[in-house]
Amino acid sequence: MSKQIAIPQFPVQPLQAGQKQVIKLVKGQHARVQDLINGAAKDASNVIATKKGNDLNLKFADGTELLVDNYYVECADNACSIVVGGDQGGFLINADGAVGAAAADGSQLVYAFGEQTTLMALAGADAGISGALGSLGAGTVTYLPASTVAAFTVAAADIGLGFVVAMAAGGLALVAAGGGGSAPDTIAPAAPTINTVAGDGTINASEQRTAITGTAEAGATVKLTLGSVTRTVTADGSGVWSYTLVEGDITAMGQGAETLSATATDAAGNVGLAATQDITVDTIAPAAPTINTVAGDGT
Repeated sequence: MSKQIAIPQFPVQPLQAGQKQVIKLVKGQHARVQDLINGAAKDASNVIATKKGNDLNLKFADGTELLVDNYYVECADNACSIVVGGDQGGFLINADGAVGAAAADGSQLVYAFGEQTTLMALAGADAGISGALGSLGAGTVTYLPASTVAAFTVAAADIGLGFVVAMAAGGLALVAAGGGGSAPDTIAPAAPTINTVAGDGTINASEQRTAITGTAEAGATVKLTLGSVTRTVTADGSGVWSYTLVEGDITAMGQGAETLSATATDAAGNVGLAATQDITVDTIAPAAPTINTVAGDGT
């Protein structure tokens, strides 16, 4: 499993596993930190987020650390943002949000999500963070500062939602699946991948019913454009999608060079960038060869 940062309209940026890296977001950039699992992108979980000065630090269980320089200044008023995993999908870390428990290095805990035992191991000997996370209970947990949870509690009550709220040092925590603390998903999924069509990029007469396959965000709707037609499939829970060609697709693409295009739309309706692949369609058999008269007279 590896990680990447996806920002709409920008190339996906791989993260070096197990290393600390520094990035800076500017106005209009809304980033998503993702795990790549079997080629499918999923918002990264098992994360502890802290604020130190104006910087946001994201620490992940695989040893990867991401410092977002001057985040709390550059991204105020939602001018830019970063999303990680949450119990209802992606969670947007608000640059105007509250802070919670104090850590040993002077930073303050703003968010955590993942398996409780994994988060405790990630907190290590830091008494402030481990104290805040230690009271969350077992299983998948979410930590948010007290004032943030209070705001969510009021909102959830207004619309009839319920969840378990646990006391934690310096804040409260939404425990297990009911948190209601996830921000609206406004960030597009990464571009899907398209595997090499027919093994060599050429569709011949015997391959007119071949399957076009690839990967995308799990559960995303993939729109595949084949010449003048568009076909729609859904990526499964592992992010794998597949479409089997029909006769009309060959007609729509025509013979010769063709460019396939695929886009992914997530559950929130966000549309990602297109992936393309150049192929050749050659399904028409050649004419029968000619044989000249043998020996001049056929004898």
